[in-house]
Amino acid sequence: MPLYYFHYRADGKLTRDTEGIELADEKEAVRKAMLAAKEVIAHALLRGEPVIREAEFDITDSDGHHLCSFPFSVAADYPISAVV
Repeated sequence: MPLYYFHYRADGKLTRDTEGIELADEKEAVRKAMLAAKEVIAHALLRGEPVIREAEFDITDSDGHHLCSFPFSVAADYPISAVV
């Protein structure tokens, strides 16, 4: 299975994913980004912190090619079914 990386971008800073995750395809990678963004948002809410709607995941493949950027605002505003 292909390896995908989810680099976290917020406040002008990029935190690189150095581990990656094996997923079936790019569609599954976008779904995973949605789930992970919702999890980050939920943790912030539970800690009483503001939600960073401007954050995003930059999804790349194992060759480092940028596939897409997934904004946290989409995860905040839409159900998971919107990207599946």
